[in-house]
Amino acid sequence: MPLQAHAGLRVGAAAVDVTPLELPVIQNGGFLEGAARLVADPIFARALVVEGDELIAIVVVDSCMMDSEFCDRVKAAAAEKTGIAKDKIMLSATHTHSAPSVMNFCLGTRADPKYTEFLPEKIVQAIIKAKAALRPAKAAWTRFDAGDFTQTRRWILRSGLEQVDPFGEKTVRANMHPGYQNPDAIGASGPTDPWFTLLSFRDLGDEPIALLGNFSMHYFSGHAGISADYFGHYVRGMEKTGFPVAILSQGTSGDSWRADYSEPAPEIAVTIEQYAGALVEKSAAALEGLRYAADLPVGMAEKRLMIGRRLPDAKRLAWARGVLLEMEGRRPKNRSEVYAEQAIYLHENPETEVVLQAARIGGMGMTSMPNEVYALTGLKLKYGSPFELTMNVELANGASGYIPPP
Repeated sequence: MPLQAHAGLRVGAAAVDVTPLELPVIQNGGFLEGAARLVADPIFARALVVEGDELIAIVVVDSCMMDSEFCDRVKAAAAEKTGIAKDKIMLSATHTHSAPSVMNFCLGTRADPKYTEFLPEKIVQAIIKAKAALRPAKAAWTRFDAGDFTQTRRWILRSGLEQVDPFGEKTVRANMHPGYQNPDAIGASGPTDPWFTLLSFRDLGDEPIALLGNFSMHYFSGHAGISADYFGHYVRGMEKTGFPVAILSQGTSGDSWRADYSEPAPEIAVTIEQYAGALVEKSAAALEGLRYAADLPVGMAEKRLMIGRRLPDAKRLAWARGVLLEMEGRRPKNRSEVYAEQAIYLHENPETEVVLQAARIGGMGMTSMPNEVYALTGLKLKYGSPFELTMNVELANGASGYIPPP
């Protein structure tokens, strides 16, 4: 049977600085709305454009979340200026918790109006520059076990020790961040996805073009101001190894963080530089000796679904309205007030459009979903994939809440 020939692979990549020009700026990532008054390190929109059987773009932005309307606006502008079809653009957030907010109802946070108008053009610029940089290329892919760098942050509490939920009822049987060796917790609620996946591109002269990584670890935290979190430290480290553009996307990490709560609290805390630096070293070692190929299939498919949200009942709705009445229009100051605001939003918006994508570049498969997805679901997607390796990109093309396993 003759081998199928594919269009010659061409790849371009670009990074555009999207650090806010005006401070303070509304910052999301916590339960309550915050304001950033300084920049700890710059944030970027990083774009990868791949041309083969199809022309596709993969874009990762140092942002906590971007809703589907925002993403669609960016894609429409990028399609008009580059000719890349809207459904061939995958646009995701790293999920740094230290970025300006471009999404309303991101827990208790509003979108920053000025930054929400500033960011789209910058993302489009990254895609334009990446397409302009297209040149003949070859690709290779690999993974390594980074299980020591990600742990399950959601633990199950002992029966009878349930915690009080934001509505005043004692229902919380599993919760995030139980603390180290908490005697009230019986164990983690699920596995982690330990695989750090890499997709590397070089030109035909063997010079690096770009690197796309994917890892299921939520964020590092601990920044005073705007920051790209460990994603930024990692990509800067990989760019020092020779890649003009490095990109790190967020995997299925809804229930994952870096702390191992089954162990005692560490006497000496790991710094973000040490954490990212170790991942850079492991990535560089994993990339050694890879075999690159240029005659590869390239494609992306998209499906949009309207799904119903889980809605508050009449009792919960009455409670929420009472809480908001007492707030008199001010921003939430505690979790109960955040949930009250969310309850009204859900009641007024009972459905949402969810954008799902699947892509392939050679033997590397990609899925994307606009949610915070638990690691178990990511492992199942990888297990069921027909490709040699698969990376799952969460918070892509929107942000429609958590998707835990049943």
